[in-house]
Amino acid sequence: MSDINNEKNDFVVEIDHSDAQHKPFELPEHPAKYLDAIDKHLEEHFGDKYKNVFDEIKSHLVHIDVHIIEPTHERPFNLLVTSGMSDRPMTVPEWCKEYQLAELCIMLPPDWDLNYESFKDDPSKFWPVSLITKLARMPHEYDTYLIAPHTVSNNPDDPPLAEGVGFRAVMLINPFELPETFGKLHLDDGKTIYFWLILPLYPEEMAFKNENSVDALLDLYFEKNDTSIVNVNRPPCV
Repeated sequence: MSDINNEKNDFVVEIDHSDAQHKPFELPEHPAKYLDAIDKHLEEHFGDKYKNVFDEIKSHLVHIDVHIIEPTHERPFNLLVTSGMSDRPMTVPEWCKEYQLAELCIMLPPDWDLNYESFKDDPSKFWPVSLITKLARMPHEYDTYLIAPHTVSNNPDDPPLAEGVGFRAVMLINPFELPETFGKLHLDDGKTIYFWLILPLYPEEMAFKNENSVDALLDLYFEKNDTSIVNVNRPPCV
């Protein structure tokens, strides 16, 4: 478990922590740079259901917190949202300078236990928090960028994202099941933070995407699944 406590184009990013681009430990230069704006954004969209946060203890390059938005009758899922990924601009090509700032989110079932104490008894439940934290830091570690519909995969010989989970990759998509205005946060300095949703994928789904296209995979996925909520028991859609 990591050090956290409770308080347009299509490409594949291979996660390789032995890569020469991996940076030595460096304290964040501007921790919580946009935290107040993100807090306000979450409160405006989710009100009193935005209560808790996993606060990172030891931060490398950027300080990543994971905010928890509890389920409601109208929104039957737990929502995890990062803050801190946008403290540094990502290294983006000239054509997408607009997308330098980003945060990530992931939708979990309403009965997913997000009590930090319970993670000690059942660490298998912690993997979405670990995953979203690692992905949020990754662009800054490897001087790259993440926008929808990028896919990120483990190296072929690496284990799944978590023990007992078949997912080995993720795709970033627009958070279309969330309020329309949630996906963009316009800042006072004229910049915009984009919020991308994490969709875990099986190896078969990644292979299908590589052989066909992102659109083909998403068409199949949503033909067989009516939501982006993580379901560890769902079969591959291909």
